[in-house]
Amino acid sequence: MAHAFSTRIARTIATLRPIRLAGTWLTNEQARSEQPFALLLEHGLVNGVIDHIVRRPDGLWQIVDYKIGPIPDKAKAAELHRLQLKIYGLYLAKLFPDQRTYPTVLYTDLNDIHSFNFTPTEQVVTLERVDDLVAQLILT
Repeated sequence: MAHAFSTRIARTIATLRPIRLAGTWLTNEQARSEQPFALLLEHGLVNGVIDHIVRRPDGLWQIVDYKIGPIPDKAKAAELHRLQLKIYGLYLAKLFPDQRTYPTVLYTDLNDIHSFNFTPTEQVVTLERVDDLVAQLILT
């Protein structure tokens, strides 16, 4: 298991190394890669693994999710990943409640990013929506 994890990390670093935008994330000593997370909700638990959490130069923490592979339309792709990044933003808000959350998607094939800036109201709505989805899954 440890070998598979090491191989996955090495492959991710090799993919990201030539990308200009990823350089500061990879060299940040406070960064956390492959960060497991669990978000306890009223009706259940959402868990997974976040690709990267990094401290920005302004001191705020930022989630970075890598999307490796062809992306024909960045705007459509960003919208497809919006809920995923909102969930990550909820986790980041749980870790650091005194800061705004800035989940970011890095599209490796485009060497480009899309950052989300979710308002506190959006976070409350997302929390309710995700909890409702979990409740529906439990009932089915």
